[in-house]
Amino acid sequence: MTELEEKIKNYANAYYQGEELISDAEYDALIVQLKKENPNSEILKGVTGTDIKGVSKKYKLPHCMNTLDKCADEKAFKTWWEKHPLKHWMTSLKIDGNSQLLLFKNGKLVQCLSRGDGVEGEDTTINVSKINFPKELKKPLNGGIRGEVYLKRSVWEKHFKGTKNPRNAAAGVVKRLDGKGMEYLSFCAYEVFDDDGAIDKTEQSKFAFLESEGFDVAPHEFDLPFDKIVEWKNNLQPNGEIPCDGLVIKPNDVDKVDTERQVPLNMCAFKPNLQMAVTTAHEIEWSMKGRYLSPVVIIDPVELEGTTVERASMSNVNIMQGIYVGAQVMVSKRGLIIPKIEKILNPKPNAFQIPAVCPACGEPLIVNDSGMVECKNESCPRKMAHRFRKMFKTFSIKYTGDKFIQNLEDEGVTIEDFLKMCKGNDKKVLNKYSGNSNGEKVYEQMRNIGPITAAQFLAIFDAPMLDEKRFLLFGNKTLDELIFLSCKSKEEIMKFKGIGEEIADLYIDFFNKNSKEIIALRQYFTFESVYTIIEENDGGKKMSMPTICFTGACPGFTRSELTEKCQGKYDVKDSVTKDLDYLACADPNSGSSKLQKAAKNGTKIISYTELLQSL
Repeated sequence: MTELEEKIKNYANAYYQGEELISDAEYDALIVQLKKENPNSEILKGVTGTDIKGVSKKYKLPHCMNTLDKCADEKAFKTWWEKHPLKHWMTSLKIDGNSQLLLFKNGKLVQCLSRGDGVEGEDTTINVSKINFPKELKKPLNGGIRGEVYLKRSVWEKHFKGTKNPRNAAAGVVKRLDGKGMEYLSFCAYEVFDDDGAIDKTEQSKFAFLESEGFDVAPHEFDLPFDKIVEWKNNLQPNGEIPCDGLVIKPNDVDKVDTERQVPLNMCAFKPNLQMAVTTAHEIEWSMKGRYLSPVVIIDPVELEGTTVERASMSNVNIMQGIYVGAQVMVSKRGLIIPKIEKILNPKPNAFQIPAVCPACGEPLIVNDSGMVECKNESCPRKMAHRFRKMFKTFSIKYTGDKFIQNLEDEGVTIEDFLKMCKGNDKKVLNKYSGNSNGEKVYEQMRNIGPITAAQFLAIFDAPMLDEKRFLLFGNKTLDELIFLSCKSKEEIMKFKGIGEEIADLYIDFFNKNSKEIIALRQYFTFESVYTIIEENDGGKKMSMPTICFTGACPGFTRSELTEKCQGKYDVKDSVTKDLDYLACADPNSGSSKLQKAAKNGTKIISYTELLQSL
């Protein structure tokens, strides 16, 4: 075992026994280093959570355990509040613990899962089930209850004072192999997922159910006025008896489409006032992520929110012009997580030098209106690498780590080049970028991307302030509709809820700059629904194309190829509904459930031969 493997093993053993010796970021950096030096190390098969019996087997989460949009101060919260005029709402305390999902079947606890990455979580049943909360409910719930496993500060101070803070201690105890210390943990519930849809229609009904079943619930209020929410937030005690890191604001009426998003559109977390500390800057580094080059200040170690901070970012260089080595700086942890330089206490004019050219492509850098140092070269390999990360994350493509993306960057591969390779017939074409047969797995995943939304497609362009969430503010529109909207006036675009002047300008500019690439890339994807905007003499009426669904195999075409071939002629649907126009089939006498339903609904049934002739 190498020295690095020994170090990682010791840190991991300590962590799983509830004693955190280094931060998560430091531990992750060691894992990345080991993956580069020895990707086949046995350590990587164990300490990263793949063979820890009882508390680490991963499962796909049956319900979305999302994260919330965050408002760091009153100004940001006021902006959010004005853009989301809720009729009725709930405000609740945001407990700072270890998020868990309790799964129930007919009212009996069957499994506990950690939040993980929000898509996959670890099985924590063996430990979490030892906490004092109801394991058998009065009502036969089929679904899940989400909450926080946490340590009360008095308990932490008595039994876990050697750890950095209650949150880290709780996470460590949950992962202990021997389950020791679980008796000290508490569980606070705040979310219900009812597969039968009876309990989770409103936040009020959820909390009433939780309380009636005997769960501890997060402190909450309904329809609390804006000024009272601000007052509550200002009086929060993050280091009080119940560890907390803000307030959560949700609409009372549950929008289940919104709650299944990784970042819901109509909820937010209002974060507590920042804790700050004064320290000294002794080095400035530059880090490039995507289109932006960000300065990172190496500072003398300082304690903030229970952790030691040695690096802090400077997002806005316009207000940091006076920084220099030796400067006294004020540091905070935004959202209790990210260290930031808030102020320079003894600035020197013109002491801060911004690089003139991009380190990745050599093109000139600019400082935009937001104070971000930006590379304007759209072909910059580092920007392209960031777009690859965005695309792989959007479509959940595995085996596309740093090495894979770095090799794409080094070879100067563009998004279109990559999509062409995936469209071709060479299954091994990506192996040279992965260094092994994992390239074939990436190839298959890319080819199996199902029908996507226009918002997902546009998100891979990685445009500033125009992510998938932002495009969804325009509704569930097709790509053609969004393109058509960009030809409208700024005032028309601003009529959409949540769209201001700045976003409207960026929206129009985005389509103007990227129209050629949008046209070039759209051919490689199949979209969820396709219909064309037809301009008519009576003022531009929108007409939908005939809808069609498929059943059975079409000779010579995969389902995705057939769907793509229908683009511009038919709106392809996944199921047979009463308003479906056509059902295309291989054998009209097969007796499939889709054929039976179509016949009952009076849907016109055609053969694949007839369909192909119509195309």
